[in-house]
Amino acid sequence: MEEAPVVVNQETMNEASPDCFDSDGDGSGGSPGPPGTPAITSRLSLLKIGAVISKFSDFKKELVRETGFDGLLHIKSWQKINLKYNAYLMDRVDVENNIINLESQGMLELTDNQVHYVFGIPIGEHTIFSEGVEPSDACVEFTRVAAGISDKGTHSLKALEEYLNRDITVDSRKIDKDCFKIAFVIFVVGHALAPSAKHDYIKIDFWSALNDVTKINEWNWCRYVLSHLFQAVRKFKSDVLRRPPTIHIVGCHLFLQVLVLDSLDLDVNSKPQGVYPRFAIFYYDSMKKMVDAISVNMRGGEISYHRSSVRREQNVSKELVCVDDPTNNFPRPTPTPKRAQFTSAPAKRASYIKTGPLEFANHIRTKYPTISGEKLGMILNEHNARGLAHISEMRRSFQSTMFNFVDNWISTTPPSQTVLRTIKDWFLEASRLTLERQWIAHPKPRLICIDGIELHQQLAGIDELSHEVGAIIFRRFGQMDKFYNKDTTTMIWRKFLEPDFATAVLSNADPLTIQSIRTSFTDGVADLNPASSRLWHIPAILPDGWALYSFDMLKRRIVVLDPAVGPFGFSNRQVNMHTYVSDKLHSALFRCLQIMFENWHYSCGEWTRSFPVPMIENMEKYNYGARTTFLAWNFDGEKFQIPVAKDNMERHKNWLLYEVMHTDGNESMISSDAIEAIKGSFLAL
Repeated sequence: MEEAPVVVNQETMNEASPDCFDSDGDGSGGSPGPPGTPAITSRLSLLKIGAVISKFSDFKKELVRETGFDGLLHIKSWQKINLKYNAYLMDRVDVENNIINLESQGMLELTDNQVHYVFGIPIGEHTIFSEGVEPSDACVEFTRVAAGISDKGTHSLKALEEYLNRDITVDSRKIDKDCFKIAFVIFVVGHALAPSAKHDYIKIDFWSALNDVTKINEWNWCRYVLSHLFQAVRKFKSDVLRRPPTIHIVGCHLFLQVLVLDSLDLDVNSKPQGVYPRFAIFYYDSMKKMVDAISVNMRGGEISYHRSSVRREQNVSKELVCVDDPTNNFPRPTPTPKRAQFTSAPAKRASYIKTGPLEFANHIRTKYPTISGEKLGMILNEHNARGLAHISEMRRSFQSTMFNFVDNWISTTPPSQTVLRTIKDWFLEASRLTLERQWIAHPKPRLICIDGIELHQQLAGIDELSHEVGAIIFRRFGQMDKFYNKDTTTMIWRKFLEPDFATAVLSNADPLTIQSIRTSFTDGVADLNPASSRLWHIPAILPDGWALYSFDMLKRRIVVLDPAVGPFGFSNRQVNMHTYVSDKLHSALFRCLQIMFENWHYSCGEWTRSFPVPMIENMEKYNYGARTTFLAWNFDGEKFQIPVAKDNMERHKNWLLYEVMHTDGNESMISSDAIEAIKGSFLAL
């Protein structure tokens, strides 16, 4: 039987220290475990924050105080953080009950107030949400400046550091001062309060709390930190079960270390009470001594951290906080935390009954001692533990389903027009050097390569849509339909063919001899049953420009959609041309279907054509291609879901630019990097 991974509570003792590890240049680092166990790494870096803060002028520190984050001005440049001990603590966090169970040492509750008590960050009335917001002038300005520093824009921690090191004085513009506040909050969140596993990267899901810099301290940043820590704990425990060679711990695990060490009875190593925020009196050397004081040598040279116990007044296994009654918790702080030299001792906590496996076992032992050690007592304890485990699993399963539901719902919601216009404006102002690079490199079913200039000129500008750009758009349409219908993949009701099919047919080539066209029919057949598709959209490039032929398998008709046709309808020449083209496409399409799909049940005989006139105004020729994609996406076989109007066309082109840059399987990273640089404050992306 394979031995279970040992990560957090057994470490090899060495001469250096139980907390030694290889530190990266930014103060983050990794901690190798015993042979056969994963190494522990983290991007949390007090070294970076401390180095930046040490250079702050008095005026910059005053700007930080205005945000309510002045508790973090006490951060020192620690070279090391004890990742082994932090991993040990994360393994003991009970996310469902908001506690950390230190077993024989006791339990501690994990609340917003605890985070505030440790770091002195704002604990306002408003909960931070991740939905997109219309950005303020300061957010837009900061996004613009950050994009000029790094391709990652506001997501680059190095760009944030460079901005914080800029000269900001009392004479600076108000918007520059506001941008400094925004940069500082993002910087400390990315390096300490909610660090991710990526190098030089922060996911900004709190723009709503930064939109008005005068109200940053009115948001509950403590709850934000705690929620990300709980997510990190779930990830950590999942990673331990997967047994990877390296485990990246994220979230503010430093909070756990400070809280636990501050709550243990360590005699001479204990920190003085009454100082707030607590982190202000913790230094690396003293933390090391505290960890050494609770380290215990185990058999085989292993080490654990169970010496000493939680002080009784803070041990929730003996005297638990009633979280439903805020008056019995820590005193509610003012929006701007007090500095370290001021005292702010927490109030005594009230108690309430907490039920769990340990309490149930104690109940059996104290009230029914005669059966406690007998088989009946063991069966009752086991049954209780199993029941709680099932309840916990059901709760986790339901919560996981809700996460997926929200993710799917949000992912199908297009970004706002403000976001789309911002992307277009970015393209219009981008340098030629940036645009000359290859933005799209999509290999299947055939390689499509597109540079930024083509996207700039055709989707953000006024050039006609090329064959290749049209091909990647229809390829993306197919991806989107598959994603939107992933729960009913065998019943996808329409199929988009790329313009390659019509190009081959109209050049009198046999489409079955072209591998990429065959692949476009058969790729993903396990997920998509072509026999269930009612509409087959075939775009074509004709002498007049782009056109769309929609094959309605249910009504056995070909709907001809030509953007070149104005409000007065088709001319005789156009009718004759489309009749000829649709006949050729009809013959070739059914030949391909009948050869490649044995279960094809539609007849190719007795088909009709219709020539609807959806346009109520003439359209410029350079927009024929984009309008064809609009017709294809919005036509449901009977009508158009969105009116065919010029205003809607402009929005559609902006949306196309966004979706092309999100094409799945794009081997070029330029598009995704550009989106990261552009989106800034637009969480809708």
